[in-house]
Amino acid sequence: DIAADPIRVPTDLVIVLAVSGSMSEVLPRADSPSAEDTRFTVAKQAVLQLSESVLSQDRNNRISIIVFSTGVNAALAFSSDKEAINGFVSGLSIGGFTNYESGLNQAEAFLSGRTGAEIERTSSVVLITDGQPNRGDALAGANRLKSNTNADLYCVGIQSGASELLHTLATDDSHFRDCATADEFMEYMSQVTRQLSLVQSATIWPGIGSGFNLFCSEAYPI
Repeated sequence: DIAADPIRVPTDLVIVLAVSGSMSEVLPRADSPSAEDTRFTVAKQAVLQLSESVLSQDRNNRISIIVFSTGVNAALAFSSDKEAINGFVSGLSIGGFTNYESGLNQAEAFLSGRTGAEIERTSSVVLITDGQPNRGDALAGANRLKSNTNADLYCVGIQSGASELLHTLATDDSHFRDCATADEFMEYMSQVTRQLSLVQSATIWPGIGSGFNLFCSEAYPI
């Protein structure tokens, strides 16, 4: 017999955002070629939309945001406070080089520092960058994150020129995209939102014994 209701596991999302000087460059929009939104403006919009969506799915979900250039410029620890997240993003600025490793190391530190029931949360990291790393060891940072946490790693480029590296760092093909336009970037970020929702929508049924069968067209012992 099933002993309890299904459990929806909360999620922790870490957004790792590059804010090097090149983020000031204009990112074209296919539907509005004359628009002059910068990579930075579009990235901040996507971060806010992603945060809003994740927090709206479950009041127990949490967001952390790490911004990096030559090193980590600023970091917001896990929070479910939409006003705090909006204020943090609004106060960001750009400048410096590009060091993926610094941002990924901070993400690993936040995730591996969780204790108790926090460890059971699903977790994902979304790296957003517009350039090749010119500081640090990106592969080492990604490997450390994957070894020490249970997080999936999304790697999203904005005209980055780093497609091969980002593809290598990402969890799998569905967790990678290098985008040429603002439209493609926002569309892929919407896809990320949907994937995160699917991960959290998986439920855990406690108290199911080893002899339990799930019946579809056949019986599958668990």
